[in-house]
Amino acid sequence: MEPLPLQKGEIIVEPIDTVRLEKIKRRIPYRQGVWEVDYFYYLNPIKEKEERPFYPYITLWVDQYSGFILSHDLAKPAECISEFQRSFFKLAENRKILPQEILVKKEEAFKLLEPITSELGINLRRVKKLKMLEEAQASMAKFTTGENRDEI
Repeated sequence: MEPLPLQKGEIIVEPIDTVRLEKIKRRIPYRQGVWEVDYFYYLNPIKEKEERPFYPYITLWVDQYSGFILSHDLAKPAECISEFQRSFFKLAENRKILPQEILVKKEEAFKLLEPITSELGINLRRVKKLKMLEEAQASMAKFTTGENRDEI
């Protein structure tokens, strides 16, 4: 069973939670480091209660310098886009840190983050390759398929 491809339609950016944004701006004044972010299908299907199994999307946030996975969130395909901005807010609030720059590959991710990053003074850049995120994604794939379990 293969996941359906992501429907590429017009990205409708939901209104930003301005109260949440202002709290983050006040509580986290400093910016440091570079984060990489992307969302993609998770390799294993998930089944909830009486629903059919589905392939969720995973949003992965990675520190570019260390390769450390800062956060990950799973979402149903229909909710992936709306959850993307919320995943940033949760990460900032939980870690109490903001980056100087965020790197994205997808135009959709850029459009979703741009209103937030511009308000917070974070540089947002679209790149062709997210080296540390792709390494983390490859490690996750190996782990979920059981390829490197002997190494643990």
